[in-house]
Amino acid sequence: MFCGIYETLIKYANCILDMYNGIVFNMKVFITGATGFIGSFLVEALTKKGYQVKCLVRNSSKLNWISDLNVKCHFGNLNDPESLSKGLYDADYIYHLAGVTKSLKDENYISANVRGTKNLIDAVLATNKKLKRLIHISSLAAIGPSPTIEPINETHSPSPVNIYGRTKLEAENYVKLFFNKIPVTIIRPPAVFGPRDEDILQYFKTIKYGIIPKTGGRDKYLSLIYVKDLVEGIIMAGESKKSVGQIYHLSPERPVSWEELAKIALKVLNKRGFNITVPMPLIKGATFIAELAGKLTGSNPALNWERYEQMKPDFWVSSSQKAKKDFGFIARTKLEDSVKETLEWYVKQGWL
Repeated sequence: MFCGIYETLIKYANCILDMYNGIVFNMKVFITGATGFIGSFLVEALTKKGYQVKCLVRNSSKLNWISDLNVKCHFGNLNDPESLSKGLYDADYIYHLAGVTKSLKDENYISANVRGTKNLIDAVLATNKKLKRLIHISSLAAIGPSPTIEPINETHSPSPVNIYGRTKLEAENYVKLFFNKIPVTIIRPPAVFGPRDEDILQYFKTIKYGIIPKTGGRDKYLSLIYVKDLVEGIIMAGESKKSVGQIYHLSPERPVSWEELAKIALKVLNKRGFNITVPMPLIKGATFIAELAGKLTGSNPALNWERYEQMKPDFWVSSSQKAKKDFGFIARTKLEDSVKETLEWYVKQGWL
């Protein structure tokens, strides 16, 4: 009698465990851009949640941020349709983060951001009919800056200011053509920072010397999200039923000025600073020199025309109220804490 009861309890326990595994642990994820700044944090978070993660990586990709994680590496690239199909055919979720954010050639933006996205969509349509969700990571650059400090929402009319933004918008528009065929969610992150980031690192390097640059002589404001908060929001969007066929901004509730960010960093570094006005014509000249040097050396300079165009507007501010309403997203990390954690990581790695 007791053996029968025991066997029944074990049976029900296994059923419950199987159901739980079906929700998370048996879910297969295919990620593009997994070795990058945001992608590597996303891979880490998904593996911790129990997802089976497969990463699309190129032969030239550096695997240092994901090498210690329990993931499978699938070698290929976005412009190799066959490698895409072989990698994503059995995926339950696809997170598409791969793309070009800076380059000296417009063709590289078009090839990665537009054609790469088209190839991914085409591969899904051809080989994966059971896909539960495709999460396409776009950018606030796709719709451009906000006209005032008032945060713009997802319905704001697109007005990208550079080739990066224009190619991200073109990729978005292609993805939206298949909203009725593929369960898709589009995410537009604003500026992102945190450990492993090499872009805003350049700003912190300037701050380290006590210099607070004020470009154009005015305060400039932006939505700046900590990478771990962004990743949490991306996963929440992917797991939400309400987010199918939707576009979301994931931003902190309050914008920050570059000067405020600098003062927080100076406090963490225990340094004093002073404001220096940097006229836009001077930045334009420096951009010209940096681009010329990049072409001569074959490298991508930290300052280029794409970055220059992004620096000119006074406001890059977005609202995440829609994400908060639909799936409860809130950027939870305090700016002071995220800056401290980031700077400490930079110092430990010898980057700062």
